[in-house]
Amino acid sequence: HVGLSLLIAFLVHSCRLKAVQYATRTLIYFPVLATTASVAIAWYYMFNYDFGVFNWLLSQLGISGVKWLTSSSGVIVAICLFSLWKFVGTPFLYYLIGLQGIPDGYYEAAQIDGANKIQTFFHITLPMLTPTLFFVITITTINTFQIFDEPYIITNGGPGNASRTLALHVYEKAFKAYEMGYASSVSVVLFLIVLVITIVLYSTQNKWVTYDVE
Repeated sequence: HVGLSLLIAFLVHSCRLKAVQYATRTLIYFPVLATTASVAIAWYYMFNYDFGVFNWLLSQLGISGVKWLTSSSGVIVAICLFSLWKFVGTPFLYYLIGLQGIPDGYYEAAQIDGANKIQTFFHITLPMLTPTLFFVITITTINTFQIFDEPYIITNGGPGNASRTLALHVYEKAFKAYEMGYASSVSVVLFLIVLVITIVLYSTQNKWVTYDVE
């Protein structure tokens, strides 16, 4: 989510055709507005081994079908693909807003100095985008530890425990097995894990995040 959305946002921002920018921005962000449960059910059938659209596309290329939902390796890829399609629009929008907020004077000065596009990206765009990058990394990390909808609807944690997340485990223990004490303990552990990672991110931001735009 962090890297792919940055690449897409940079490409969209670099496009000078406003109509293309508006259309691309709408297409990328639209899945975020859709209800996760409804689109997850649709993707569940798309991942089906026998009649799913993904295996049909692979068969057209002469590639044998993939057991998306019945193998421990395929199910992780399936959830990642769905999650990218569904949620990449949010960090994409943050990046796009951050890119639009970078003053044009920096790029004009770099062009006068003879800097190429790669040098401009790594010495101007990326450093000026680090506050947005820090925010996206923090929010994405927290959301990743709390992932629930995708494995619950698409895989139900299977096959076996291959796609069972902590949030799904808490739900099953609390509302299916009615082990409220155990579920509460796991919730506290999940909270502590997220808290520690967030503190680490905040404590290290001064080493790489640039807030000065002067």
